[in-house]
Amino acid sequence: NSNTGRLQYEYFPNEDKYEESGSSEIRLMATSWALAALQNELGGEHLSPIINDMLDYYLKNMRCDVDEEFGDYCVLDIDGGKIANNAFMLLALIEYPIYPNSEDIKKKLAVGLLRQQKGNGAFLTRFNSDGESGKDYYPGEAMLALMKYYQETNDPKYMNAVSKAFPYYRDYWRGNRNTAFVPWNTRAYKILYEVTKDKNIAIFIFEMNDWMVKYEQVRESLYKDEIGGMPKRSPRYSTSVYMEGMNDAYVVALAERDHRRTVRYRDSIRNGMRFVLLTQYTLENSYYLPNIKNSVGGFRYSLIKNNQRIDFAQHAVFAIIKSIHSGVFK
Repeated sequence: NSNTGRLQYEYFPNEDKYEESGSSEIRLMATSWALAALQNELGGEHLSPIINDMLDYYLKNMRCDVDEEFGDYCVLDIDGGKIANNAFMLLALIEYPIYPNSEDIKKKLAVGLLRQQKGNGAFLTRFNSDGESGKDYYPGEAMLALMKYYQETNDPKYMNAVSKAFPYYRDYWRGNRNTAFVPWNTRAYKILYEVTKDKNIAIFIFEMNDWMVKYEQVRESLYKDEIGGMPKRSPRYSTSVYMEGMNDAYVVALAERDHRRTVRYRDSIRNGMRFVLLTQYTLENSYYLPNIKNSVGGFRYSLIKNNQRIDFAQHAVFAIIKSIHSGVFK
């Protein structure tokens, strides 16, 4: 979008029409992270102008202050002031360190997340209120950002915050099992496990992802293209999200030398990624669309619903990158 510097939010291939109404700022911020990661994977700098524009657009909304306990911090108050705002901007800057003043911004965004943690380990999910709405999404995203930042800085306070949160969110999920929680928390805890070698973390990663494979992935269907898709009742784009977490569960299973789970997660990922790739428009399957150029490369909502949204591509990109790096197809 030339007026804002942001990418277009949603595209309807059958009508050759872009749509901005109902757009999600969080999904757009997460896409800036995905673009940076994709550029790092492919090499070159051809995506840099878009990444710069996206970061410029969002980081101008930072509100910064000084906390007596934590020191300098910044928060992004847009779109309800969700902690995911800080998380995705921090993740984007970790992948794109050439952004001006990125080191200072990253630290202040990370400290902004630390300030949200309560004594019991839980994170307040909005900067301007005391609630925990969005508990299945935002804390996992924040913990992933903190663990990635810990990997970069080796400052233990960021890892310690995630360690403190782990038992709280483990107990929460065991009483409120759902799919949305699993991939983000798996990704955060995989890094925590690699650092601490704590088997309790591995056990919980396995508990979540065993449940996902057993109850939420299509393993048999009259429509063979649906096999591997998730969730079972309506396989769609969110398969990519779950494959991001499943790849990390696979890596932990390898580290734990758990052959049974290694095979289970490997097969889940291979089938799931097959489904994901079937949702992508290619030159071969887009022949009937009015604007093939605008459609090819994008990922659809599902096998039968053609709209393409920015987060469908974001999650597919990460699922593909993770599947390459995990070695699951070797």
